Amino acid sequence: MLQTPLQECTESSFTAETELHLIAPEMVSSLWSTVSRELERAINSPDMDIDSLRTLCEAGDAQLWVIVSTRGGVLFSFTTEVFTHLTGWKTARITYGGGSGLKTLQETLPQVEIWAASMGCDEIEIYGRKGWGRVFPDYTPTAVVFTKEL
Repeated sequence: MLQTPLQECTESSFTAETELHLIAPEMVSSLWSTVSRELERAINSPDMDIDSLRTLCEAGDAQLWVIVSTRGGVLFSFTTEVFTHLTGWKTARITYGGGSGLKTLQETLPQVEIWAASMGCDEIEIYGRKGWGRVFPDYTPTAVVFTKEL
């Protein structure tokens, strides 16, 4: 199903049941129809839409990751962005994610952390629902965002 694009991605990591792939920007378009539906469900802000997210991934300004089952099929997909703050502090942020395998994200997250460190990041953040805190106990909630539409 996804063998060709995934074989050509830039980086991958494997566990017994899953494979984590960081998709090269030039391969995003070949996978987009497979992952866009789940990613779109994760977008709950008026400052982002699925087409803009695709543009960011294709330009390399955001990174598309997929976790696939060794038996075939995408379990979870997510995006990351790297930010350099004015102080020089660098953050890798998991911004949008979706699929049926949140537990697989938990299992593969150490590889994402290694990637973030290799990118010079000082920290990694996960933007997710409040309940995700139970899945990621090593992460500390640092803020609650209050938004009012005008």
